[in-house]
Amino acid sequence: MTHESGGNVVCNLAGSVLLVDDENIVISTLKAHIESAFPNVKVFTANSFEEGKQRLIEREYSLGIIDYSLSRDHTGLDLLDFNIHDTPLVLLTGFEKVVEKVKKEGLPIDVWIKPMEHGLLVHQLEKALQFQSMFNSMRVIQTSLSNIPRG
Repeated sequence: MTHESGGNVVCNLAGSVLLVDDENIVISTLKAHIESAFPNVKVFTANSFEEGKQRLIEREYSLGIIDYSLSRDHTGLDLLDFNIHDTPLVLLTGFEKVVEKVKKEGLPIDVWIKPMEHGLLVHQLEKALQFQSMFNSMRVIQTSLSNIPRG
């Protein structure tokens, strides 16, 4: 599934990832890490709450990685209301209080504490992409089975 290539972990999983952060340096760094470790993954980006909202409405992704602090008026949690395709979402935060809030409220989002080491980021992404790949395969099988004539 994965192998080392010039010091980078390369994974053959395919899919799409949405990155939402208001800091361009964070977006470009995460995008570079993902693209080097997952050459078959298409990375989409959004630099604001509004752009992230639009991207979530437009299509489904294998995974959405969203920064907690998006603006003065919005947090990454505000994007949950616009996740109409049920994209698995991960919230990046440096605040332990946010982790506690998400757990306490049972919100449908995973939380990763930043800063993340490259190896941990790759490992977490690989797990999320594997899960999404299995989920998509099960959806195809379910659709095929439902089309079999009964009788």
